[in-house]
Amino acid sequence: MIIHTLSDNSKISLKPIDDSMIQDYFQTKHEVLYFNTTESIFEITNNKIFKVTENNYREPYILSDNISFSIQSTDNHRKELFYLPIHYTYIKKEIKKYRLSADSLLTLVLVNNKQVYFETIENEITHSIKEDLITFLSMLKLYT
Repeated sequence: MIIHTLSDNSKISLKPIDDSMIQDYFQTKHEVLYFNTTESIFEITNNKIFKVTENNYREPYILSDNISFSIQSTDNHRKELFYLPIHYTYIKKEIKKYRLSADSLLTLVLVNNKQVYFETIENEITHSIKEDLITFLSMLKLYT
């Protein structure tokens, strides 16, 4: 499940986020080359090329009066390819993942320190996930 942080079904876009408050929770970092073309979306991750079919179905979820989310229950579909036309331009994305503890059900994902979304393997938002959401949003000064 992917939890997007805006009611318009997009990831939250902000000015650069100061991630110094969450450095103690850092888990992993990797880079993705992202190609958004007229034919499709392509990614290069770990030296593999993927054609991405986005899952645009999302369900609304209201956390509070001023914070709402959209829940994407199924991940985007990726199909491995073995070539990519040379004339495409790309965007380099740095993906950082954070967890409050090793056994947390929720992962905070920062993309280029400007986009925020959350991931979980759970099928519903439990009390524990809700607490982790509020904790991360508070540390990033996105929730008051």
